[in-house]
Amino acid sequence: MDTRVTHPPYPWLLHSHRRMSDEISFARKKVATLRYDLLLTFRLINSIDKRLLESEYVNWLLDERAKCNKARWMLLNDDLLPKEKIIRKQQNNISTNGNESDGDDEKHKSNMEYKSVKKYCGNIKRQLGVFSRNL
Repeated sequence: MDTRVTHPPYPWLLHSHRRMSDEISFARKKVATLRYDLLLTFRLINSIDKRLLESEYVNWLLDERAKCNKARWMLLNDDLLPKEKIIRKQQNNISTNGNESDGDDEKHKSNMEYKSVKKYCGNIKRQLGVFSRNL
């Protein structure tokens, strides 16, 4: 094989062997072309898979951010109730429990929930920012 490659043209004794050698060379070139095409196809499939995975992750992040915005809106909406409703709520608490501490506890609980949602949403926002910079 080395002799044939390093010293072309190889002096074939029989014409049928030379023709077989040409056919084998042609077949090897076709296989090399197919191998190259297959590698390109795998590279393309891998890049498509990567983009789909990225899209799935961005979709999840956007959904999480929407959840955060909804939770933030709900918590802010509770904090921004009209004063009349707050006064009625406190009066109901006083009449049912005899003290005003439940209203303070509820406000403290709502404030803690708001802070935890804000912290969680900040983490999601940071992840989305890091991800978009990496694209």
